[in-house]
Amino acid sequence: MSEIEHPKVFISYAWIDEEFNKKVSEFVNRLRQDGIDTIFDQTDLKFGQSMPHFMESTVRDNEITNVLMLLTPEYKEKADNKTGGVGTETQIISAEVYQDVDNTKFIPVIFDKRGKNFKDCLPIYLKSRYFIDLSDIETYESNYNSLVRTLYGAPTSIKTQLGSKPEWVDNPDSINYDQNAIGFIKSYAIGNSDKYVILKSKEIYSRLIKKIKDINFQNDFDPNFFKSEYSKLTTIRNTFLNLISEIVVNDNIFDFLIYCFDQLSSYINELRLTNSSNYKVSLLTIFKHELIVSCIAILYKANRYNVINSLISTSYISYSENMGVMFNSYFYCYSDVYSFCEQLNVVLSSDKNRRLYCGLADFWVHNTCVPLVSFEDFVNADILISNLTLLNGDRWFPLSYVYCARNPKWLRNIAVSLTSKTLAQRLLELFGVSNFDELENRLNTLYANNSVSNSFRGYQNAMEEYPLLNEFLRKENILKKR
Repeated sequence: MSEIEHPKVFISYAWIDEEFNKKVSEFVNRLRQDGIDTIFDQTDLKFGQSMPHFMESTVRDNEITNVLMLLTPEYKEKADNKTGGVGTETQIISAEVYQDVDNTKFIPVIFDKRGKNFKDCLPIYLKSRYFIDLSDIETYESNYNSLVRTLYGAPTSIKTQLGSKPEWVDNPDSINYDQNAIGFIKSYAIGNSDKYVILKSKEIYSRLIKKIKDINFQNDFDPNFFKSEYSKLTTIRNTFLNLISEIVVNDNIFDFLIYCFDQLSSYINELRLTNSSNYKVSLLTIFKHELIVSCIAILYKANRYNVINSLISTSYISYSENMGVMFNSYFYCYSDVYSFCEQLNVVLSSDKNRRLYCGLADFWVHNTCVPLVSFEDFVNADILISNLTLLNGDRWFPLSYVYCARNPKWLRNIAVSLTSKTLAQRLLELFGVSNFDELENRLNTLYANNSVSNSFRGYQNAMEEYPLLNEFLRKENILKKR
């Protein structure tokens, strides 16, 4: 398909009533705003001019790059019966369509089904032609975009660059996420609006929730089988995180994440109320904790600081308490499953042949969704969450902090950036502020809160406490450089 610099189209439609004609006029005006010249009887047919001659000469005009037939049940009736202006146009258009099966000049557009089906809108001579649907509000924007691209001679979808043979061709066991779902959303995101990409992502997530509901965990409260039982969630986790990675730049990513975690929390509460499986409740509570840390890691690496702040500072629905709760109360799992995790710690410590501070954290960091979330990414995200929640009067204990307590890379980078106004500009969204004065006030709150607390921040018998931002940033150096 060759590119068309100045597309010019003729609009063929059936007059119905003033309201419908206004809808057609608005559609035409939008095409014109998008640089597409249109020939349209409401603006181009002059008083006294022969209507049949106007239609015939326009349809056959070589400058017309496309003819759009705005199809309705009324259009079909007039086209099939060869009546009215539509009938005149049909005699001209149908002859060209039948003579050249490869002719793409004439584009059927299902414009308004008026309560009927597609087949009730397609004239006989167009039944074998590929049409575009502008009758459904849910798909209107994406299909309109495809139409405009077609009119400019641009591809409606872009071929992905040819890659190499997937590992799973020779090693089927290496597949650990739903590649079909991720491949679909990756291709669907090309040429579709953020809103409709999120709608499709929700469909994928709904299937993941169904898979979670279908999982049958066999060994109730036996930590010896934790690894094998929890691994039943791995493919679901990896598919979800791959999905987040694909849509991380989407403007609606925050709302999507809230939707996803709300659906998962609702199901956990449903299980809790029915007492059908306390073990499954525990595993899914642990799962939700792992997911949020992994999501924060993906968001941070994509510089989606505003989304991170929104997740940390929002109020969530607690179905078990029937009230709004803060981030820590919603996502933090350890206090809810403490007894089970203490047993798990003994089992996993035995596997490692050394005493672990937290077996659950050890399991998480050594089984991350690589390459999306590495060992280091998970720990850095955990520590970042603990510092950001402190600014909201909340307190998140980073279970995995011992794995990089002395070198929290992200926290150090943030601290360095906060010494320079140029570097700190990009971090305003992370702290939920709009200017440097507000940023200083937020950081002063952090210093004040931490100076008051004398309690040890860490595991019993651990040498290190979990790190705080102010340990790497002297108060007098905040924003002192340009």
